[in-house]
Amino acid sequence: MGGLLVFSGRNLEHGLSYTTFLWVAAFFALYVGMVMMDMTIKKEESNRELLIENLSFQLMRDEDPMAEIYLAEIEKQLSNDVTLMRLLAQPEIDADIVRNHLVKFYFYGYWGRFDLQIIPCWPQGDLYIEDTQDVRNCYSYFFEMLDTYGYAISGSDHFHYLDNQNGRVSYFGIFRFFPNDPKRETSLFIELNSKPFFEGLGYPELLVSDRDRARMRLLEGYSHAKYLNGRLVKRSGDYHYKNESHFYQPVLNSKVFFKEGQYAHLVYQPEPNVTIVLSKQDYEVSDILMTFSLLFIFFFLFGALLILWMKWRSAGFSFNVSIQKRIQVVFVLLLLVLLIIVAIGTVYYTVQQFEKKHLELLENKAQSIMLELEYKIGLDGPVTSSPDDYLNYQLQMISNVFYSDINLYGVDGMLLGSSRPELFRNGLAGYQMNPRAYYNLAYTDAVRYLDEERIGELDYISFYVPLLDGDNRLSGFVNLPYFVGNNELRDEISSVIVTVVNFYLIFTFLVISIAVFLSRQITRPLLLLQSKISQIKLDRFNDKIDYKGEDEIGGLVAEYNRMVDELAVSAGKLAKTERELAWREMAKQIAHEIKNPLTPMKLNIQFLQRAWNDKVEDFDGYMNRVTGTLIEQINSLSSIASEFSKFAQMPTAKSEAVNIIDKIETSRTLFGDSGNVPIHLINHAGEHVMVRADGEQLLGVFNNLIKNAIQSIPAVRDGLVEIDVRRMDDKVVVGIKDNGKGVPDAIRDNLFVPSFTTKTGGMGLGLAISRRVIENAGGRIWFETEEGLGSVFYVELPSIPSESSSLT
Repeated sequence: MGGLLVFSGRNLEHGLSYTTFLWVAAFFALYVGMVMMDMTIKKEESNRELLIENLSFQLMRDEDPMAEIYLAEIEKQLSNDVTLMRLLAQPEIDADIVRNHLVKFYFYGYWGRFDLQIIPCWPQGDLYIEDTQDVRNCYSYFFEMLDTYGYAISGSDHFHYLDNQNGRVSYFGIFRFFPNDPKRETSLFIELNSKPFFEGLGYPELLVSDRDRARMRLLEGYSHAKYLNGRLVKRSGDYHYKNESHFYQPVLNSKVFFKEGQYAHLVYQPEPNVTIVLSKQDYEVSDILMTFSLLFIFFFLFGALLILWMKWRSAGFSFNVSIQKRIQVVFVLLLLVLLIIVAIGTVYYTVQQFEKKHLELLENKAQSIMLELEYKIGLDGPVTSSPDDYLNYQLQMISNVFYSDINLYGVDGMLLGSSRPELFRNGLAGYQMNPRAYYNLAYTDAVRYLDEERIGELDYISFYVPLLDGDNRLSGFVNLPYFVGNNELRDEISSVIVTVVNFYLIFTFLVISIAVFLSRQITRPLLLLQSKISQIKLDRFNDKIDYKGEDEIGGLVAEYNRMVDELAVSAGKLAKTERELAWREMAKQIAHEIKNPLTPMKLNIQFLQRAWNDKVEDFDGYMNRVTGTLIEQINSLSSIASEFSKFAQMPTAKSEAVNIIDKIETSRTLFGDSGNVPIHLINHAGEHVMVRADGEQLLGVFNNLIKNAIQSIPAVRDGLVEIDVRRMDDKVVVGIKDNGKGVPDAIRDNLFVPSFTTKTGGMGLGLAISRRVIENAGGRIWFETEEGLGSVFYVELPSIPSESSSLT
């Protein structure tokens, strides 16, 4: 990015300065960012409205597809459980013992998120109902409940889903034992109710169906809750919902957005007693800065490349780089490289520290888990290679305590038990231990092994340690697959990267600003020196540079100041020489012009003297002719003196509002009445075209230009002079066109030079005086000509509002 700063240049194409270019890029980034954020928010709100309808449908059903799959598997084993039959055949059934048996062998692991209630009963048994304080026959009560709220589960004959509108996922199972013996017949009623706020181990997405996995991904970044009759019955996500509903209750089937703190909530009421809330955290300042920074970089690079392309198309590509830009590029690139190195080091250090922290945590957990295994299971060494349900139960209990998944392998590397047997039963993981871990722990001196493993698309960290018996002999291997830690690592690294990118983008702006400021401060004397050198003129006083430094730039400034002093002396000498040469040239011109009439005057006087001496007849006639000639030549001398006086010292111009149309009309009438050349006025500007000038001098300019136009027309040609008046923005332009001989190419550059004329009489000062009058009024005069066809002389003056003339 720093390299492109060079080619964008101090002054960009189309008059854009470097600073303006940065401001334009920042403005576009801010504007586009605001538009994109507004569109994103509106799109997200629209998607959230659709999502909350689907979410409400799921929450209203209150079903758990994974639980239903497990229930279908459990009922086959539970119906044929001999131990359970023996417990239920006792004269006095101990419900706690039955419950413990079911928990140990059936309802562990995934079922930690459900409350389990066991009710053994027989056909004549009564049931005390706490809510109503009634006593009813248990069979009639439970079968009536099934008829009212129960729905059969696909693939299950004993378990039913209860749609009891309690805000929780509820399942009810009935298992009848000894149905053919009326005296021994006993039924086991099992009720499962989901816990309102389950906070157990995270569950891998691999164990969830594709439909539920897709729904989970849609809900990423959202928190949601369900309120039943104003009380919280279910929640999920980072937002901590209150137990009592404090959300605005919308109209039935309507959706209402509102903000609370850093979260935006969408409240939906699909039924009168049910409220669904879908919440999402608002954009943070870091998100806004990230968006602005990325857009700014995009527009900056795009604009810089566009300018490069335009310059290449117009004038070819050039690698000329100023010293200021070199300093900026080196400074920016150096700091950016350092920032990138620090950013990579920061991320790397964070990852290493995180892995080190979790490795220590896993080691401590592994030691604690092995002690717990020896205490609860009493392992002297696994002797079987088939997973045992009771072992799975114990591993699940230990897993809940230490918040970590546990797999136990035998000395042959085959699975003995797991806190997540579902992974193995569903074929998502093999029963054999990681071969690399097995080799390192069984055949080397390694005391631990950490590796990254994969199940499907899920990557996770897996930690292995050997399990030793009392005689310090290898009796198995303990494996901790760290699903939760992997997600934490990914989230923490993402957070670090986002923070680093945000910080470094902001710091990059600061670096660029500092680089531009410092480079300008360093090169400011050079730019000042360049500016002063470019402004040096021989015909005026040149300022010196005041620089206090005694460095290399100070030496350049000193040489510049010395050059200014020497140039002032040389300019004075040159001006004096030019004045002398000008006066000499003017004297020669004046002498030449005076000599021209003096010669015929001398000849006429000599002729008159000879006639007097010869006593010629009709002397009076001679006298009249000679005196007439002398008067004519004297008038010519007087005209020469007047023109020279006008050019040498013009009177001070008056600043007044003048209607230029009136002056043109006066001059046109003067020459139109006294000559044979028609003069036409073409007025495109209106009757009142006001300019600020000296009216008398302006009339003299038009007189001179019209007279020159008439005199340039050959006698053999029908002459025509056209005067065209137009407005050009805040200017008025007068064009005086003739069809004369035109101006030859050889003398065009000297046409406004004093003492230059193409006519046989006069000093040639008329156009020089006209130019001075127009320039003093803030305008300009020029001409266009085509030899043999004619010329057009243009006068341009600033126009003023016509009403201002009344204020003058």
